[in-house]
Amino acid sequence: MPTYRILLVEDIYFNQILMESLLADWGYSVANAHNGAEGLEAIEKENFDLIILDLMMPVMDGYDFLKKKKEKNNSSLVLIVSARHDMESIERALSFGANDYITKPFNSIDLENKIKSLLNSK
Repeated sequence: MPTYRILLVEDIYFNQILMESLLADWGYSVANAHNGAEGLEAIEKENFDLIILDLMMPVMDGYDFLKKKKEKNNSSLVLIVSARHDMESIERALSFGANDYITKPFNSIDLENKIKSLLNSK
């Protein structure tokens, strides 16, 4: 299995540590950003196979990140991991370019399956 590079854009420290630990255990190489602005800086410097993105963050939220990512013609896949579970938020994120969506709290097996499915689609 190739080593995939994942950018985790999450502002809550506990969630970041939890997901980073899971991703490392599953064999992925992980970089972190604490908000959308840091995430944009990261994708300008490095290519990622997948971006795991929270929607509700300070400085720049996930929706603005998705808009700016699209303007940069960045082809990284995006998995939204958000506490927002309403259909409007899900549809909005998908229409802005997210490839899939999972709500918090999530089951780690579901998260792993969504990640594998997205990366296998590359």
